[in-house]
Amino acid sequence: MSARAYVVMRIIFTLLALAVFAAALGFAGVMGLYAYYARDLPDPGALANRSLFQTARILDRNGKLLEELVDPEGGRRTLVTLDKVPVVMRDATIAAEDSSFYDNPGFDARAIVRAFYQWARYGSPQSGASTITQQLVKNTLLGPEQTGERKAKEAFLAIELTRRYSKDQILQMYLNEINYGNRAYGIEAAAETYFGKPAQGLTLAEASLLAGLPQAPAYYDPYENLPAAQERQRYVLEQMVRTRAITQAQAEQALAAPPSLKPRSVGRSTQAPHFVSYVRQQVEEQFGTEALFRSGLQITTTLDLDWQNAATRVARERIQAVKGRNANNAAVVSIKPETGEILAMLGSVNFDDPSIDGQVNVALAERQPGSALKPFTYLTAFGKGWSPATVLMDLPTDFNGYRPNNFDDRFRGPVSVRSALAQSLNIPAVEALQFVGIPDMLATVHRLGVTSLRQPERYGLSVTLGGGEVRLLDLTYAYAALANGGRQVGTPAPTERRQGGFRAMDPVSILKVTDSGGKVLYQYQPPQPLEVADPRLVYQVTSVLSDNAARLPTYGANNALELNGRPAAVKTGTTNNYVDAWTVGYTPDLVTGVWVGNTRGGAMQEVGGSLGAGAIWNGFMEEVLRGTPVKQFQRPSGVVEAEVCALSTLLPTQECRDAQTPVRGTVKDLFVESVNLPTKPDTWYQRVEVCVVNGKRVTPLVPANGREQRVFVQLPEPYRTWGEANGYPAPPTEACDDVYKGERRAEIDGPRPADRLVAGGDLQVVGSVWIDDFAEYSLDIGPGAAPSAWTVLTDRRTQAVDKALLGIWPTANLQPGPYTLRLRVSDSLGNVVEGQQTVTLVAPPTPTPAPTASPVPTAVAPPTATPVPAAAATPTRPAAQPPATPPGPTPTPAATPRPTVPPKPSG
Repeated sequence: MSARAYVVMRIIFTLLALAVFAAALGFAGVMGLYAYYARDLPDPGALANRSLFQTARILDRNGKLLEELVDPEGGRRTLVTLDKVPVVMRDATIAAEDSSFYDNPGFDARAIVRAFYQWARYGSPQSGASTITQQLVKNTLLGPEQTGERKAKEAFLAIELTRRYSKDQILQMYLNEINYGNRAYGIEAAAETYFGKPAQGLTLAEASLLAGLPQAPAYYDPYENLPAAQERQRYVLEQMVRTRAITQAQAEQALAAPPSLKPRSVGRSTQAPHFVSYVRQQVEEQFGTEALFRSGLQITTTLDLDWQNAATRVARERIQAVKGRNANNAAVVSIKPETGEILAMLGSVNFDDPSIDGQVNVALAERQPGSALKPFTYLTAFGKGWSPATVLMDLPTDFNGYRPNNFDDRFRGPVSVRSALAQSLNIPAVEALQFVGIPDMLATVHRLGVTSLRQPERYGLSVTLGGGEVRLLDLTYAYAALANGGRQVGTPAPTERRQGGFRAMDPVSILKVTDSGGKVLYQYQPPQPLEVADPRLVYQVTSVLSDNAARLPTYGANNALELNGRPAAVKTGTTNNYVDAWTVGYTPDLVTGVWVGNTRGGAMQEVGGSLGAGAIWNGFMEEVLRGTPVKQFQRPSGVVEAEVCALSTLLPTQECRDAQTPVRGTVKDLFVESVNLPTKPDTWYQRVEVCVVNGKRVTPLVPANGREQRVFVQLPEPYRTWGEANGYPAPPTEACDDVYKGERRAEIDGPRPADRLVAGGDLQVVGSVWIDDFAEYSLDIGPGAAPSAWTVLTDRRTQAVDKALLGIWPTANLQPGPYTLRLRVSDSLGNVVEGQQTVTLVAPPTPTPAPTASPVPTAVAPPTATPVPAAAATPTRPAAQPPATPPGPTPTPAATPRPTVPPKPSG
């Protein structure tokens, strides 16, 4: 053998030796751990001789009894052998709980490693994934504590149990032991409780439904939360298909089968039954189902029974009042914002009334919230630069085929966000959502507390109007963050539910849990609040929701959203056809949400958020807060009051203050520095010098009194046409050069100064008159070269003249000598251009006797003047006409009638 081969062999032997040593060391470690824990492990044989269950008690926050959880042995449990359990039930159970049951050694190694990791990182395990054998151990041989060490004990006991019993024996014990909810322990009792038949007669649909219940019997209770139970059933069937226990076709057939549940027995004495069921779910998740009975747990909850009774009484009274409008049910949730504690939870007005499905906890059911989501849309918009003063256009608008309407079918034009949100206007809310984007709005909703609305691609812009489903508990918890200044307080949400930006905390229902010996197993300590929204932006939302003056146009005076002497921020919501009516509102120390409607979704008769839910909200809040100190909402640092232009929300200018538009002047509102406080002056309003006669832009030819300054407003492009028709004129783009062209004429063409005018007849005065914006002219005559008195020849004639007859001058009885003709031309504003001409009259010659009389000259008819339109219109300059020939000297001229002067237009 070569030296090189020898070295290689040495290395291989060394590595093999090390591997054997490591394996031995690992085996020794495992055996050491087993030996260490084995000292304290209970005897697996104790399964046959375990202690009896102990009664658990659920109490309100003041120690008042809500429910005693009686010994289930005195309830429903019937032991059956495995051969009495149908194969579909066994397969469904194994598929749902432990698909490798017949192959594993009693535990899942990966789950053990994960539990130790989570124990080291978080201080307690965050997930389960226990095998059927481990669940049997946990529910029968170990206590409720949740630690990594307990997980190890559970695994070792599972191994030992697997060694001592066959898999069929373990499965039989499990199926007889497990809790299926509604006090049904074991599969036989479950089959009787839910379907009124023995386990042997269960169908695939029934077996798959039952197999899904043990994970959380209170939550998956098909009587109270059938949708959740059916969703769990779907998972069980999918697992059965995956393990090839059934085909896909069989699974689909089972899902399609309607649930044939046996009617649930009523008449329970539990106080606040819906809340008690909710608490039991929390205990099951935290301590395990069997701990409720095995350890004699004393569970002190957050509920205030007096407040719960007040909620029940107020809700029943209001539902009775609106029952004639087809409203038969209500739900109420009330939370303390600074701690996240649930103080009241009413799931229906009568738990024991099957006609209203009273056992369904509507506080946990997903329903459309109507406009109650709008505050979160505007909260998101405030972070992107909008403010309560931002003006939106409440007009018929097409959002890519979606045309929302307001609740009253009216449109208000420009409205501020303050008015739009306070009055619950729909079109501005949709515009706001289009501005922020659906993903960002949903991110806000999820972060503050809503756990539904998980399919953004499903929702359009209508989601801000309630086009998705939420739970009353979740929505009230989200409003609690608003009431608490953007800070969320509660119990940590499970890690897997925090993903995707969903809330990090859950509302609190349990204050303390002790065992029968008084040992504290759990006690709620409010954690450091988590800021889920900018407190400054939240305060802006609160200022709007608490502005009673802003909501008056919609809700009227003395409305149900106003508390007596106490500030309250409130929002209503009403869905299409009045199917759901909501009111959620808060003071600094209490938030309450109310739903009114029909459990099965029937439409009510005009029972809106204020009429139905608002009245319950008001009655409950007034009662429980009576006698407590009044607290004000505290303005955070960085929120300032500022004056802005009412229409543009920019800094005021003189033009903004002088404007006469319907929305005009300035307003004061709240702004957040560096976020939505404007820094630039207004540019919407513009002061423009225009012509008085037609409002067009001036030119240099316009006289001083023909000019004036007006304030116009440049609305955003989509609204300019509407603005022009509704009192928001845009700045003119055309000049008034169609009126002012620089022409001014007051010309007398005849008689001329050199003409020899013989007194005694009527003389024609011919010439031209014109002025920009022509209105009228007058022709006068006065004696001398500088007359002190004038005689009117043509009085305020409204027809322009171009080289035509201006008027008739009667000269009979006038003395010879100089006379002055005066021609005055005026525009509509009184501007005058004047022309004068001095002429001379001579005496007629002495008449010479003749055998016959002189012929009488024929009077000259005046030419027809060209009419002009009224002063406000643009006059048309008359066409030129041949000048009239003044009459020659005639001793006895015939009288010529004066032309008829048309009256001046009235404008």
